[in-house]
Amino acid sequence: MFRDVPKNAWYRKAVETAAKDGIITGFPDGTFRADKPLSRAEYAAIYLKSKFRDGVFSDILPEVIPSVVLVHTGPALGSGFCVHRENGWSYILTNSHVVGNVSEGFCVKDALEIPNFEWELYAQGGDQDLALIRTKYALKPLKFAKS
Repeated sequence: MFRDVPKNAWYRKAVETAAKDGIITGFPDGTFRADKPLSRAEYAAIYLKSKFRDGVFSDILPEVIPSVVLVHTGPALGSGFCVHRENGWSYILTNSHVVGNVSEGFCVKDALEIPNFEWELYAQGGDQDLALIRTKYALKPLKFAKS
């Protein structure tokens, strides 16, 4: 796998497993360099990559997925998520470049279970490439962290 990991090295299996799982990839020259100490930044990157590989996202996905939609304008396709629900309207944050000059379109929530539903443009502009669209379809607003 890595040309500088000896076949009889005590850490070979760990290196192979970590590489197979996508936690480490080695250096571009095909070496692993087990004898080179890791910097704190390198260790943090490896730690976060392994932490988010399994489990963590599965903990939050059930809370996030009900708020996420696929935004379709005809010529463009993008994503968005419900940020607020009020007076029968669900407000969806998406990108301005997805909406473009179109004032209405449809969203796809789940092609197998939920039919497409229409949206209209509510607000657009600014330098942040954001647009707010709204729909009468009831969506669960995404919960934001307090900080």
